Amino acid sequence: MKFNFKENKSVSYQGAHSWRELSHGKESKIITFASVLRRIRGYLKYGLLLTAIFGFIWIVSVLFQPSVEKELGTEVRGASFLTKVLFQTDGALDQTWLAKVTKLNRRVQLMDINIFDLKSKLEAFDQVSNAEVNRIFPDSLKIELMEEQPICKIRSGNKAGGSQWSLLSENGIIFFGQGYSEGFTASLPDFVPYLREGGRVEPVLGVDRVASLINAFSNADLASDLEIRAVSAKNFSGEIGMPGQVIEIQTRRIPRILFSAYEDFTEQMKRLRYILIHLSARGDPEVLKVDLSLMRSAAVQFKDSRFDAF
Repeated sequence: MKFNFKENKSVSYQGAHSWRELSHGKESKIITFASVLRRIRGYLKYGLLLTAIFGFIWIVSVLFQPSVEKELGTEVRGASFLTKVLFQTDGALDQTWLAKVTKLNRRVQLMDINIFDLKSKLEAFDQVSNAEVNRIFPDSLKIELMEEQPICKIRSGNKAGGSQWSLLSENGIIFFGQGYSEGFTASLPDFVPYLREGGRVEPVLGVDRVASLINAFSNADLASDLEIRAVSAKNFSGEIGMPGQVIEIQTRRIPRILFSAYEDFTEQMKRLRYILIHLSARGDPEVLKVDLSLMRSAAVQFKDSRFDAF
């Protein structure tokens, strides 16, 4: 018996039950452990390989890390201790003095040094005008000093009630003069200070003018003819604007040479040189005093009255 498929209405090739719809519909699958294992088998292979690689790296790091840390740790600990002090100064202080003041030793760690306290301790000395303290890693300390520059020596009192020679800087600071030789101290001119109320010497004002006068003497090439033995500021208070202030120079050849403290020293030196030339022409008579503090003129006092006019 033959069926007429075209007219058979029991089988539909269209609609929800067509073979196209059935083939493209959602498949209802049965999920089991074996099926899951089959699906992730490829991924497990790569995962196990990566695990083995990371495990090998971890084992190597565990085996070798202790020795590396030990070596680095020893190096860091050794480098953190102070081994060198780099010292530089523009004066006479030396490393022996520095060691007594700072009391640094090799048992101190570099980071334990308070460089600000050390700077203050160094600058507490009158001879030190400025101190710079810096750490130089890994194991050094750098100390740079700027010292007061002496221009004269001055008699000052000591703790025993007596007196001693101290040094006077161009900043007006009186200091003991650590590290300077006796010969150097003896070569400096004596300084006679201005006495303030109660006989006080300090503060010494106007020392910059004293230093300028000494420099003007050197620049005028008068040091060979007139070696400065003493500088007197007994009539020089150092107060700007006060009239009649005079700085007095004592030399071996001329006991007293008076300079106007706030007038041009170069001009006064020209007048002094002129006087020296005329004295030489007259046979170098002995002179007691030359007063250059007068405005654009000078007065000369001779020991012999026969030279009463100049």
